[in-house]
Amino acid sequence: ITNFFDKSRLISDQDMQRLWANVLAGEANMPGSFSKRTVNLLADLDKKDAELFTALCSFAWSIGGMAPLIFDAKHEIYNKMGLGFSTLSHLDSLGLIVFNSITGYIKMGLPEQVALYYFDRPVVLNMPQKADNELQIGCVLLTKAGEDLATICGANPVDGFFEYVYDKWAVAGLVPKREVDTDRGGMNS
Repeated sequence: ITNFFDKSRLISDQDMQRLWANVLAGEANMPGSFSKRTVNLLADLDKKDAELFTALCSFAWSIGGMAPLIFDAKHEIYNKMGLGFSTLSHLDSLGLIVFNSITGYIKMGLPEQVALYYFDRPVVLNMPQKADNELQIGCVLLTKAGEDLATICGANPVDGFFEYVYDKWAVAGLVPKREVDTDRGGMNS
């Protein structure tokens, strides 16, 4: 608590004050939920860093923990939100994420059916084997501090991202392909 108040007392920006208030509320509700390292990292963030991290968390799915699904840092869906190779490298250097643009990351040991969520939208993947399946989850992982801050950063879903990821999984045969509903101009899955 002393470390928290020492670090937070000089924050004047309203958005950053809200983030600090969320950390304090989280600690009050569940003591020990934010490590000293997370508090120190938050103290080093400026508003632009926090906004970039919030943008990244807008792409996070719940896959046994939060995982930002960044498949191609050059894709327009990410670039529209200010994310690309340099900004992801910057978030990596801050200690919020681990960024590997070469090989990416795989979630291993998955069962035959896996329920995943993009904010409140669920998808059930039908994996090829009864057990020990693998799923490509992109080139970004959250660090422990990143996981802590992702829960309070105030991210919102990105329009079209659910469909973008769903289509990737449909091509891989993990979910049924969506059909275009031409009468209503929408998509059905």
